[in-house]
Amino acid sequence: MSLTFLATETVTVVTVGQIGTDRYNNPTIGETGRVDYYGWLEQQSGQETVENRDLQVGDWLCVLHRRVDGATFDMDVAMTGRDRVEARNLTFQIIGPPAVARSPRGQHHIELHLRQLDE
Repeated sequence: MSLTFLATETVTVVTVGQIGTDRYNNPTIGETGRVDYYGWLEQQSGQETVENRDLQVGDWLCVLHRRVDGATFDMDVAMTGRDRVEARNLTFQIIGPPAVARSPRGQHHIELHLRQLDE
């Protein structure tokens, strides 16, 4: 089955970076951009910790196939661990660098490993 048929969810990548400085000339961090992609999410594992506090942690795989706005899909986009992914009314943290999958015809999709923290 083609990835086009699987990647039907809207997945938003929120880029986080320096947006200015505070009164002590330290960098302030905030949202610097948002891009919507067609993607696919799959939960890889889940845990619940009940010691000291209730915490649910989920590890997910996210596959980004193409941009919603039809713009050129930049496979070499710089996503970092500071950036977030929003989908299914959930927010995820990107874990590690993105993996760019290639085919004989060129770049195909981006795979992101995500972590969802739900307290």
